[in-house]
Amino acid sequence: MGKKIFATLPTPQSLRVFVDEESIQSAVQRHPDCCEPVRWGAKVLGVAFDLDVAGHELVEEYLTQAWASRATPRLLAQLDSRTHSS
Repeated sequence: MGKKIFATLPTPQSLRVFVDEESIQSAVQRHPDCCEPVRWGAKVLGVAFDLDVAGHELVEEYLTQAWASRATPRLLAQLDSRTHSS
């Protein structure tokens, strides 16, 4: 996958996931107790999850989305085959 960063863990309690603007807005609106926008100056780049509050399924959903937006077609096919065989 190269050097394409899709998430960072700046502290043990905070996970930053880099997704599109629509996904950021959705996460912040649907889960204001555990999500906030990640800003770099005036630009919003992702969503920060409070891992002490956010559920596993929510974090997995956004991590998968961020990874898939940067993955190669071959890796996406592998994920798809694993998902459909479960």
